[in-house]
Amino acid sequence: ASAFAFGGWDGGCEPDAVIAAGVDTEALRGQPGGALELEASAPAASDVVMVDLDDDGDLDAILATPEGAQWLAR
Repeated sequence: ASAFAFGGWDGGCEPDAVIAAGVDTEALRGQPGGALELEASAPAASDVVMVDLDDDGDLDAILATPEGAQWLAR
């Protein structure tokens, strides 16, 4: 992986993750017991940060892709 971010992607108690890699980016939802389940895929990225950009109470993922910044809204 090139970069990863952990946070409350869906407002639940389990940590969620976004993993940016050279081939693709995966958004993973935390499950009870600690497992991570694939929720969505996105283009390859070199960096990722999770922040609530739209002020809705859920974190959004911002990816640094070769085409520029890409916002994965939640």
